[in-house]
Amino acid sequence: MTNIDATNTDVQTAQPQPTSLHARINAALTGAAIPTDLLDLDARDPLARKREEFTLPGGVVYLDGNSLGALPRAVPERLQQVAAQEWGDALIRSWSAGAGEGRDWMNLPDRVAAKIAPLIGALPHEVAVTDTTGVNTFKVLAAALKLAPAGRRVILTDAENFPTDLYIAQGLLDLLGGGYELRRVNPEALGEHLSRVHEIVTVLMVRETLSGEEFSALLNGQELEPLPPVAPPAPASLPG
Repeated sequence: MTNIDATNTDVQTAQPQPTSLHARINAALTGAAIPTDLLDLDARDPLARKREEFTLPGGVVYLDGNSLGALPRAVPERLQQVAAQEWGDALIRSWSAGAGEGRDWMNLPDRVAAKIAPLIGALPHEVAVTDTTGVNTFKVLAAALKLAPAGRRVILTDAENFPTDLYIAQGLLDLLGGGYELRRVNPEALGEHLSRVHEIVTVLMVRETLSGEEFSALLNGQELEPLPPVAPPAPASLPG
């Protein structure tokens, strides 16, 4: 029999490797060794070169672009140009100056929309770049309530909708001085609730597209043709 002094023996236990992609990415982000297959995927990523176009601190994997995107390296110089030349020197002439070359401010939303269109599988004239999501939400709710018949006084929403959108709806109803209701319904009960209250609903706020059956409930129970499938976005041509 062999005696083993546990106090002096260096025993290393192999740690189980995470199996799911999510678990392996999480392990990589928390300091564990990055699996070789993930490194291989990263090396073959056709968009990997785009990372060099952004200013990011060393050792950071930044995944919060929906809240605040990383700073593109070209932006500070462009901001300086706009502030010093287009605003400082040209002043209000910048609204129309250079329209023929696509440099005027007036048509900038249309030019930006045309750049977004191929990314979402749309034609340039089908996309509009306007105010922020919050400002547009306020405007569309206000317009809908103003246009609605007298009996339609309810904004119906998925109870798990984005909180900021719900705050905007609440603020608008307070501003209008009463008479309207923001009604929250659990997502799984939304279709059934619509079938009972569609005659008093002015606006429906949901986080995702309704099925044809749910949407038909809003139209007095009328049966709709099945909604056509959404075509996948056309491949976008990215600048070099």
